[in-house]
Order: sequence, then C-alpha cells, then structure tokens
Amino acid sequence: MNYRLLLKTIGIGLMVVAAFLIVPITISLVMKTGEEVAFLSTAVICATAGSFLVGIKNNRDLIARDGLVSVVVCWFVMSLAGAMPLFLTGTLPTYMDCFFEAASGFTTTGATVLTDVSACSYAMLMWRSLMHWIGGMGVIVFMLIIISRRSAKSVHLMSVESTGPFKGKLAPTTTQSAKALFTIYAVLTGSEIVALLFAGMPVFDSFLHAFSTAGTGGFSMTNASVGEYNSVAIDVIVTVFMLLFGLSFVLYYQISRGNLKAFAKSTEFKVFIVVVAGSITVIMLNVASFYGYDYGQSLRYAAFTVAATSSTTGFCIVDYEAWPMLSKCIIVGLMFFG
Repeated sequence: MNYRLLLKTIGIGLMVVAAFLIVPITISLVMKTGEEVAFLSTAVICATAGSFLVGIKNNRDLIARDGLVSVVVCWFVMSLAGAMPLFLTGTLPTYMDCFFEAASGFTTTGATVLTDVSACSYAMLMWRSLMHWIGGMGVIVFMLIIISRRSAKSVHLMSVESTGPFKGKLAPTTTQSAKALFTIYAVLTGSEIVALLFAGMPVFDSFLHAFSTAGTGGFSMTNASVGEYNSVAIDVIVTVFMLLFGLSFVLYYQISRGNLKAFAKSTEFKVFIVVVAGSITVIMLNVASFYGYDYGQSLRYAAFTVAATSSTTGFCIVDYEAWPMLSKCIIVGLMFFG
C-alpha cells in the first residue's frame, strides 16, 4: 500500500473542502447569520492540515488498490471535516448526526437526519448542497490536482468512481480526461441554473437545486422538496437534468469530440432509455385514476418520480407511497437499477 499517496490524497481532499467553504462563509457574512466563525474555523483547520499532507513526497506509481483505498479513506476524512460546521453551529445536536449528514452529502446518498430543513440558514443549506456537488464530481476533482505526473497508472483512481463502463483514459493524459469531464459537469450545472432562473425559481434556490441535481443526491431547502414550487416548468427542467446527470459522462465527452453516434452505439444508454420510458408509461397509466384521468398531470408526476429514482437523486413532488402497488414496485426496482 502506498501510504504516502494515501496521506497526500487526504490532504488534497481537505484542501478541496477548505476551498469550497469560502462560499458559505461569504453567504453567512452577507446574510449576517453569525455562522461565519464556524465555517472559517473549519476552513482554517482543513487548509492547515491539508497543506501539510499535500507536501508529502511520493515517488511510486499508483496501482488499482491504492486508488480504491485512497478514495474510500478520503471520502471518510472529508465527511469528518464537512460535519464540523454543522456541529459548531448547533444545526444538529451530536457530532455523529453531523457526520451522518456530511457523509450523506459527499457520497450523494441524500439521506438526512434533519427534521426541518427549512429551519437551516442559507449558508448551511448551501453547504449541504455543495457537499453534493463536490461528491458528484467524485474523483474528477482529485484527478485535476492529485496526480502531478501524467502516469498511465493514475487511471486506476479515476476508475474507482466513474459511472458506467470505464475502459481507460478519454484524452491522451488522465489529467486532460479529468478536465474534460469536469468541464462537462460544470457546463451542465450552469445550464440547469440558467434554466431554473428562466422558469421563475429564485436565484439562491436555483443554485442550490442545481448543485443537488448535479450530485444526484437530492438535498433541498424545503421539507416539500421541489414540490414546494408547484411549477410545471420547474418540474420538467429538474426531470430532464436528473436524467442527464444520471448518464455516463463518457458519452457526453464522445459527443463533444464529434462522435455523434456515441449514444446510438451505447448499450448502457439504450437500456437506460428503454427502462425509463417504459417505467414512465406504465406508472402514468397506473396512477391516472388518482388524478381524474388527467394524463398530463399523471405524466408529469410519473416522469419526475422515475427520473428521481433511476438517477438516485431522490427529489419529490408527489407522495408516491399512496400510489398503487404496481407503481411502488417499479419505483423500488428503479432505485436498485439506478
């Protein structure tokens, strides 16, 4: 095991956390929530420890085992660090609760122990969604800064977190591959923010929900999730982007390089589309009676719920627990499929 690389990876993870903490610090100062000290203290601790660990020299190549262990341990340490602001601000009573919330954020799981999300400050709400966004990037962020040498072995670290079949580097170097995938990730996130703004969602809400959609985690700022806005336009936009972020980014890269047949040749994409379209159709027909046979409304609820479950995002706009057993069984199956 390459312990020097492991420590260096942990250092990079802590530096990433420290850098992104600038956002909630700024929001806290602007909104005068009084939480900037908690966020700033966490940032200083992470930056100090991270700087020390990043300075560790490593002269050995990266192997698959190192990549696996590095990502797992780094996620654990980042969750410990990300929990500190929640604990210092008293958002949750115990550090274990805070660690659970942070781990759920960075791993994009989306589970929460908060009983009233809307009671959180804007700074804390943004930090929760940012943890999703960081986690959604996964190893892509690390590939931008961890591997200083352009070694073919570094592909092992990327393969640990890449969604879908991964057969190697996309570009001549792993660093270039990471930059390409991160660019796609950022462009898709920005596109959703703009779309939500045009649909009438407030600026802060648009950023928060776009970050959560991109990370496929589903942290929201209201207890009713996206259903709080009761907007067809917003529902459609979030549905589309949940599906887009649920696909393999390798396909987007191929399209950006001029390979317009990438989607048509991808078995993964074709199976995904067939399953999603089939599930939407069956659920729409199955729940139509619940909505007075209004097939437009049935399609809206079915499409959103299928997108949320198949992409593992977890947003909701309707109580699907009240739906017929057939629809509920399909939803459970999609959770595993996604």
